[in-house]
Amino acid sequence: MWRRFPVHPRAQVWYVDRCIPEDLKRQYAGVKEGIFKPDVVADATELPVAEGSLDFLIASHVLEHLPFPLQALKAWYRALSPQGVLIIKVPDKRFTFDSRRRRTALAQLKAEYESPELFDWRAHYVDWVENVDGRKANGVRTRARRRGLGGRRPEYSFQCLDG
Repeated sequence: MWRRFPVHPRAQVWYVDRCIPEDLKRQYAGVKEGIFKPDVVADATELPVAEGSLDFLIASHVLEHLPFPLQALKAWYRALSPQGVLIIKVPDKRFTFDSRRRRTALAQLKAEYESPELFDWRAHYVDWVENVDGRKANGVRTRARRRGLGGRRPEYSFQCLDG
């Protein structure tokens, strides 16, 4: 978004984000460094590339923002060539706003992936409100609607993964 991952100068790189720069600037108003324009605007689970066409894929601070990270991992695996490399970077929760949250269990990720109807949007949001914002979850319905649970995907870390 604002820091490019170091790669060999001759590597062909496409930066992907799910938002256009104007939306990113609004969403991350506190970011002082320049937000660069992605080459491709797409959802992490639906990359517009041919199967087996990528030699490497770098996902930096992406997985924790996805409601279904296993779906993304599957899509990324399909996009990679047989010898392709996947580099994943997630925050170390000890040094982030996630420090008070419980790590999301693999069993939970798997259950929600296999049965998306079980994904409890409100429970994920309540976890965020109580353990990141440090507020009681009472009245969360109004804030949840304001933060995006009333229609579009909310903007927060769904999962607490640990690097």
